[in-house]
Amino acid sequence: MKKARLGVLVAFFIGLGVTLAGAAGAEPPEALPKAGGAPRAVDLGLKPVLAPESRALEETLWAEKRSSRKKPPASPETPKAVDVVAFGHEVAVLVNVLRGERWTMPLEEDESLTMAAFMRASELPLFYSHERPNGENCFSVFAEFGLSYGYAGENIAKNPKTPVEVVDSWYESEGHRENMLNPNYDQIGVGLSLDADGNYYWVQLFRSKK
Repeated sequence: MKKARLGVLVAFFIGLGVTLAGAAGAEPPEALPKAGGAPRAVDLGLKPVLAPESRALEETLWAEKRSSRKKPPASPETPKAVDVVAFGHEVAVLVNVLRGERWTMPLEEDESLTMAAFMRASELPLFYSHERPNGENCFSVFAEFGLSYGYAGENIAKNPKTPVEVVDSWYESEGHRENMLNPNYDQIGVGLSLDADGNYYWVQLFRSKK
């Protein structure tokens, strides 16, 4: 009796095993690719789980995606402030170096002449010429600052960005070079202005007091 009952149970479980085996042997549905073409998941009937090599690939793809996200544009660099007074002084120093190489007396930096040079520099963006915007000769600026002169000269330049560059450019021009080395002058004033587009306008004024 027990053997018969055991045989029934065995037959039952064998039948059940065939059923399970048949179900397990059925071809599983093809795993669908994830949106965006990411690696395919292994369908276990649960939450998709990536095979180890697929997981590594997905992490790489996500890293690339994160790095390729549009970044906000970098803020433009703030232009460095230009110390126009210091630049003007450096120009005067360089001129005196050139004069010293030729045994010519150095020029004195005069405050009023420097102010006149800055006035002229502020006019150049409006009218780049030795003539002033009001039509007067450039030397009319001397009287506006209470200056008289025996000899006088003016050099102007546009767009050199440093004292060395502007002095070099003047030195390469015969007329400008003669002004810088003229032994008749005993004073110098240098002015600099910048316009809205970042252009540099330089002025040298020379004079003799007598």
